[in-house]
Amino acid sequence: IDATTSDPLSGVVVTLSPGNQSTLTTDDGSFEFRDLESYQYTITAQKSGYQANRKNITAVSGETTNVYLQLTKIPVE
Repeated sequence: IDATTSDPLSGVVVTLSPGNQSTLTTDDGSFEFRDLESYQYTITAQKSGYQANRKNITAVSGETTNVYLQLTKIPVE
């Protein structure tokens, strides 16, 4: 979501590491990685005009983990 407006952001590149899987967020800002092994991952979100953000999460095999990331717009000089 946009850190200022709390609006969902579509087209954000979300990368999962390790595994180097990537996906894009949908119109409602959601994304999904399926069939992950139980492990600690780093999720990085990047979109043009915004500062990248990352978060460490622990996935449990067979369970859904919700992750919320806020992106802050890069100030225009």
